[in-house]
Amino acid sequence: ALGINASSAGSYLSVHGIDADSPVYTWNQQNPGHEIVPNDQIVEVNGVRGDATSILDQMQRPQRLDIKVLPVKQPLPKSGDRVEDLSKLSTLSDVDVVVLAELPEGESYSNIKG
Repeated sequence: ALGINASSAGSYLSVHGIDADSPVYTWNQQNPGHEIVPNDQIVEVNGVRGDATSILDQMQRPQRLDIKVLPVKQPLPKSGDRVEDLSKLSTLSDVDVVVLAELPEGESYSNIKG
């Protein structure tokens, strides 16, 4: 097994996770910048595309696999969301206010002036 947890999304497979110590986990470790990660879309395997069931069938055959993956960015944080990983802020096209500290008890974002 490749170690990809995915589901059918009509014309492609939607990746939900990668199993530790699997061939894809090893690939990810050896190919930084080209990792297969959750939310990516597997759109083609060995020339088969357009149908998730057929793509999955190709992936389950004991053969060399030529897999084409469409990377999909993580969903953007919404206004007011707490962001633990500040690197996610770099994906935002427009940022008005970034609060890098906890607000005092009883305060909210709407109370910030300036």
